[in-house]
Amino acid sequence: MQAPKPDAPVRCESHLKWVRGLTCVCAEIDPTGCGGKVRACHLRIGTNGGTGMKPGDNWTWPGCDNHHGRQHEVGELSFQKEFRLNLKAICEKTWRLSPHRIPYERKQASLLSSPKDPNTTAQ
Repeated sequence: MQAPKPDAPVRCESHLKWVRGLTCVCAEIDPTGCGGKVRACHLRIGTNGGTGMKPGDNWTWPGCDNHHGRQHEVGELSFQKEFRLNLKAICEKTWRLSPHRIPYERKQASLLSSPKDPNTTAQ
């Protein structure tokens, strides 16, 4: 198994599942607008994502189908302004509080620090 690159985006399905179990970030602001399943919505602006590049799973926020759709409809900046949200701060807090962050980070550190496979040779 090849070690991940130190700057590789976070990929953590257990964190995404946990985020999907949270309440939509707009539930208190716009309770009548909430509808559908809660999704782990990825934030692109100001993160390691971009056009054609999915950001790391640490840059996710819980949003119901309706509000996730609205965010795509109007764009991230307009959505944040409309609902008075700071999605980057929400994503940072969500990752910090995730019960899956520390096990993920320990595993990544272990993979990055493990010696190369002695059965392979440089060519």
